[in-house]
Order: sequence, then C-alpha cells, then structure tokens
Amino acid sequence: MRLYLLAALIALAASAKAEERDYFQISLSDVNDSYALVNAEITVENGRLFTGSGGSYDWKRGWADFIHEMTPRSESGKTLDISQQGEGFESHWYLAENNEPFNGKASVSYKVDLIYARTDWDFGNEQAGKIYNDAIYSVTKPLFLSTGTNHETEIVFDIPAGWKIASPWDQIGDNRYITDNWQALNNNAIALGNFNSVSGNARGFDLEIILMGDFASATSLVTETINQVLPVYLDIFPKTKPEKYLMFYLNGPFEDAEAFRNGAAFTTSLSLSPDNRIFWADFLAHELFHFWNGTRIRAKERWQGNWFSEGFTDYYANLVLVNRGVLSEDWFIRRMENIFGNYLYFHHSGLFDGLSVLEAGKEKGRNRFGIYDAGWVLAFALDDKIRTETAGKKSLDDVMKLAFERFGETGINYELDELLDVMSAAAGIDLHPFLKRYLKSREELPLVKLLQTFGLESYSNAYANEYYISRDATAENNVKTRWENLIHNRFSD
Repeated sequence: MRLYLLAALIALAASAKAEERDYFQISLSDVNDSYALVNAEITVENGRLFTGSGGSYDWKRGWADFIHEMTPRSESGKTLDISQQGEGFESHWYLAENNEPFNGKASVSYKVDLIYARTDWDFGNEQAGKIYNDAIYSVTKPLFLSTGTNHETEIVFDIPAGWKIASPWDQIGDNRYITDNWQALNNNAIALGNFNSVSGNARGFDLEIILMGDFASATSLVTETINQVLPVYLDIFPKTKPEKYLMFYLNGPFEDAEAFRNGAAFTTSLSLSPDNRIFWADFLAHELFHFWNGTRIRAKERWQGNWFSEGFTDYYANLVLVNRGVLSEDWFIRRMENIFGNYLYFHHSGLFDGLSVLEAGKEKGRNRFGIYDAGWVLAFALDDKIRTETAGKKSLDDVMKLAFERFGETGINYELDELLDVMSAAAGIDLHPFLKRYLKSREELPLVKLLQTFGLESYSNAYANEYYISRDATAENNVKTRWENLIHNRFSD
C-alpha cells in the first residue's frame, strides 16, 4: 500500500511540475506552408513578451514583423488586451488585464509568416531560414516568444509522419523536447523534414552537423574534419560541460555564417569538396570555436569584445586546421598574407582615421579589417609574446582556458579591463602595456620584425592592401624551431 501511495505522490509531483512548464506547439503540415501555427502557454512577467533579437536588419520591428494574428488569453479564458510597442530589436508586445500589466500564465496563439525562409538575405544578415524540396531550416527567433527569464519549457512539433527533427534541446519523447533556458529557446536554429547529418561526440560534447540540399553527400568529408578539430578545442577548454551543438550547411549566393547559443549556420555557393576546404572547413572551425568564445566568453558591452571574439576565434580556427593537417602550412601563410595586408590597410587608410582596434568594434560590418584581421594579428603576436617571455611554459591557450573558467562557466559578461586582467593572470606576465599600445591606441605592430623572429621575410604595400611572406633560407635553426613550436608542436595528439 505504501508503495502505491509513493508512486501516486511521485506521479502527482511530476504532473504538477509539468503544469508549471511553459509550453509551445509548433504545427507545420508541409515545407510549402505559408505559415507555421503556434499555440503556447507562457509565464508572462510585467506584461512583456518579445521575440529573439539580432539579425533581421531590414524589418521595422525585427523578428516581430513575422508574427500575425496573436491572441492572448488568461488562464480563466479571458482575452487580454495587447499592444505592440517599440521598433527594431526593442519591439515587444504588452499584455494587460484591467488596465494593469498582466502577470501569470497566458495562453497565446499566433501565426509565423515563413517568408523569411524564402528570402535571400543580404550578406552580413542572419542565416535566417531556407526551404528545400523536403526540409526547412529556421532560426528559432520568430517561432518562440519569451519574457527574458528562465522557465522550464516543453516544445512539441506537430509535423508529418517520417519527418526528422534537428534541435538543440533535450528530447523527452516523440517530437517532444525540453529546455530550461530562454536564450536556448530564442537564440538557436532547427531543421525539420528530410536531411542528412553528421555526429561527433567527445567527452559528452554532442555535435551534430546538418547537411541539407546538395550538401547531403558530403558526410564523410565533414566527419573527417570534425574528428580533427573538436578534440583540440576540448583540450583548450577542458571544463566544457556536456551540451548539444548544431551546425547547418545551407546553399546560398555568398559565403557567410552566423553563430547561435547552441549552434551555427553557414551559407555557401560552393560544393563541399577537398579542393575548397579553405572555405568550408574554416567556416566550420571558426563557428564551432564561437561555442566558447563569443557566446559564453562574452563582453558586457558587445562591441568592446569584437576584436577578441572574432579575431581570436579566427586565429584559433586557422591554427588548429593547419596543426591537424586539415589545411597545409602554405595555405596558412597565404592566409597570413591576406590578414596582415588587411591589418596594415586598416592602419593606413583614411577610411579608418583615428580608430583603434578596440573602437573598430562599434561598427562590425564597416570596420571588419580592424576587428577580424586586427584581432587575428593581436592573437598571433600575443601568442608569441607569452611563449617567448615564459620560455614556452605558457601560451595563448592558457589565456583562453582561464577566460572560459572566469566568464564562460560563470555566465558573467566581462568588462574590458576584467578580460585584460584575466589575460595577464593566465599568461603570468603583465599584458596591459602591450594591449594599451596595440588595442586601445592606433599604434601598429612591427610585423616585419615579428616575422623575422620566425625565419620569415616579408614586405608590403600598406595603402594597396598588399602583404607578401617568404621563407628565409638563411635563418638559423633555433628561429625555425620557434615557428614549429608555435604552429605544430603545441596540441596533444
């Protein structure tokens, strides 16, 4: 009798727990549907509901422009007053009852216009959506409403039999998923329908790469690359908790990518082949590194961290690909030529007068050379400085590891000087003077002298964005060894 009573109490507690959850049902009958239908039970605070932000630059109210016919009701079934307020990323809905902001569980139904998945977005915009003959890819931002606070949320997909689902959440049943994080709900991507995928799992980190459309035949090639890159990243960030991460390859008119909280999406006009790894493998390695740097290691004022989140990420993507033999050393040097040329152009062109590398982060699109390229050069120079001044006992890897422990694991967004303090602590040397010169001011690094210490000769034409690197045949062996140690002899096998 006691066992039956205990079982009943457990079942009752589970039922109560389920009733406390927020709930979303996404209904789609065909990839050619004009709308996705959503029925939700949402815990509303202070009357405010909003979609995910970012990415939809061409729409007056951001992602909210795709939501229509919203009908909110209280638990008693009373229709709530609703008004849409703000524009762009500040757009939101305000729910009221008896002229007071509504607080509590609301039933909300609405339609999501899938036009965003049929639209070719401009370069630099979100990888928003893509519809294929038998599958649809979509960001989650227009599908799920949120209050910006964490509630356990159940997601159910009402879709045709036989369709597959790629989602970043924990599965709890057929077409049923759960998450306890509002950002994981609002800032991710999903795929529904028929598609191929590649899986990689190391130390509990569950990586799935979705290959849609013409990319479905490239599974073995992508698997080979992931098996080389992922273990190195987990060595750099050994305290990574088990988590799911999705990456999507999409056809598109240009090469572009976007990182989400638990994933990333790539748009490319190329096929995935061994001959063009320089594009697709670099995208893959860059966006995967964003799982740690840029998403979890993140600046409080986002622009202040762009040099670090983009430039350092790009450096590690390139470094690991050449270290693991996915790309050749000749490719790495060619990449350096392009990056160093862009870095000097940023410092010499009148287009960027007065801008430091730090300040370039305020306009990410316009100042790309001062963010991605300058950040890459700073990472390269800092890596060398740390290794040299600690006699090889430490490297930039130690900086990334401690930054993740201090900020990524704790969820604390860093102030700039907090990051610089952590970088110095990890390196065991004071990096503030170096970063004051080359990050906070417009002073440029002495690239020619720096490369000479690795047995590399170089010359440039800064105003024309040209930089050329060649190997110095007369360089001493100890100089060549510095290059080998920086590029090849650093990550465990």
